[in-house]
Amino acid sequence: MVLMRIGLLTLIAAGCSFRASYDGTHYKCGEGDVCPSGQTCVAGECVAGTFDAPPGSPDSSTTDAPPGTPDAPMTQGRCGTLALLRDDFTGTAVGPLWDPWTDGGPTVSESNGRFVIALPGGSQGSNGPWAGAGTRFEYDFTGSVLQSTISQIGGTDTVLEVRGHDGGKVQMVVEQGVLYAGVYDLPGQGTRAQVTYDPSVHKRWRLREANGVTYWEWSTDGNAWTELWHENDPFPPDHVRAELAAGGQKSSATEAHFEYVNTDVTPPAPFCGASSLTDDFTAGSFDKRWSAWADTPATIAQTGGNVVITTDGTTNIWSGFQSNHLYDLTDQAFYIDAATIPQKSPYVAWMQAMEPDDDHLEINVEGNTLQVLQVVGGSKVTNQSVTYDPVAQRYWRMRADATNIYMDTSPDGTTWTNRATAAAQIDPRALMLIVGGGEYAATTAQTQRIGGVNVH
Repeated sequence: MVLMRIGLLTLIAAGCSFRASYDGTHYKCGEGDVCPSGQTCVAGECVAGTFDAPPGSPDSSTTDAPPGTPDAPMTQGRCGTLALLRDDFTGTAVGPLWDPWTDGGPTVSESNGRFVIALPGGSQGSNGPWAGAGTRFEYDFTGSVLQSTISQIGGTDTVLEVRGHDGGKVQMVVEQGVLYAGVYDLPGQGTRAQVTYDPSVHKRWRLREANGVTYWEWSTDGNAWTELWHENDPFPPDHVRAELAAGGQKSSATEAHFEYVNTDVTPPAPFCGASSLTDDFTAGSFDKRWSAWADTPATIAQTGGNVVITTDGTTNIWSGFQSNHLYDLTDQAFYIDAATIPQKSPYVAWMQAMEPDDDHLEINVEGNTLQVLQVVGGSKVTNQSVTYDPVAQRYWRMRADATNIYMDTSPDGTTWTNRATAAAQIDPRALMLIVGGGEYAATTAQTQRIGGVNVH
């Protein structure tokens, strides 16, 4: 079964990942990881103490430009950053990292290595036609970048944007022949700086964060950058999305062209390890790492250290929660405490580790059967099932290495029984976690409880 609701992750343990033994007592580290405060990465593990990083290593400082200057390289050593959003727009459709949108009249597409927003001319309501694409997932803007070449502007406004989790925006915008730096949807919002726009000069745009400061910059060739504006971060940079957009009233049809996103940025650190995503659900509400959803009249809430899902037995009612960030499952694990699972077909409870293109690993229970799946292109390339024992199989785990995927169950979150091992036919380096339940046909009211993620 595949069910996914895309919603629009705090990096715990300072971005480190748990050691592959899953004993939770040490952190492993390597390229792209940083250690908790007061610890340093030594021989692959975080140890107490502070040491200078070897020159040229991921955590070493740069000397070719101070961090705040336009030509400084991006900060290295932090996982899950916005620089991981990389697209050369050579596909046949927009996605899978993007959610395209239009107000009805415009169209968006990928064509000849460009993201194209085609805007019709003439009257299109009070604000004119608008369209664009926002990222499906959140990223960490800390020490990172959103960069693109805008080879053609469209409508009255063409926009490159980084948006915070709670809606604040930093934008570079061309409007009526002027390139603006601005902050919006926050107290004190407005234009910060501007320059007369020259399409042959202001070809490349960059939004960048370094040391608590956000920078708006432009370049002609992608080598030398000129600052348009900078200020202290207007919103927390650890949970952001990117947006490409264009719109506004014009008498004739126009197009905006974005050549790429971040493909010429120094390769970033990887996504954060799956084991770094932990939650015991005692906070009483979902934090910024999660999006929760429920079809009316289903409900979902954190109660007594559990995520509690209720349904009323109506056909095709679903509820669940999912990570806002992508995670690396390689030598890592997602596991959940499936504390209370209804054993009433047609109710299905599931856990998925899913790629942006919807290929995924899945553990589910329907009635008295536990099923483990690897789904690629809609086909079940791995499919094993056993009779479900809610005590012996209370904990569900997914993990991967460079070759295989593994799905396991446990009575206590410590002693595990493997239910499936198979060659990995998904890419485990960038996956979201989804947990949910519901019924595909009429049944009685049901309650499902999840006791935690990566905790026991």
